[in-house]
Amino acid sequence: MAAKNDFKSRWAASLKEKKETKSNFPTFQDGQYIMRLISAERGESKKGRHQVVLEFLIQEGPADKGDTYRSYHGLDDKSLLYTQNDLERLGVNIEAIGSWEELDMSLVELIADKPSYKLKLVTKGDFQNIRNLARAGADVELEPTVVDEPVDDVFEE
Repeated sequence: MAAKNDFKSRWAASLKEKKETKSNFPTFQDGQYIMRLISAERGESKKGRHQVVLEFLIQEGPADKGDTYRSYHGLDDKSLLYTQNDLERLGVNIEAIGSWEELDMSLVELIADKPSYKLKLVTKGDFQNIRNLARAGADVELEPTVVDEPVDDVFEE
């Protein structure tokens, strides 16, 4: 009987931990979207991690038109390469950035014309990430999602 009670207590403890650690960020149905970039700024998470926060307005896709989607891109050593790749695909000249101020100016310039992008939302575990980012209107076909690509913890408030 002790083994049964031990399982029950471990199960309950695990459920409690899962509820405490589960992301509280809204997620949208995975799939292809066209979204307009409406905000891009550098910020800091509650844990003190520097990050770029991108906010998109959904124009087409499986989720409701007009909903907003936020994406968090770390500026720490673990995530920096992925963030640079995403910023470059958005149209930022990453070679011209050498300071926080230059990054901030690049983000201001990026949203000046409120560009739209084709992208794919992909959920892996508790995190939803942007894949296959391309300017809308560009002759770019969205590629199938690569499942074994490393997923960083971009959803950190």
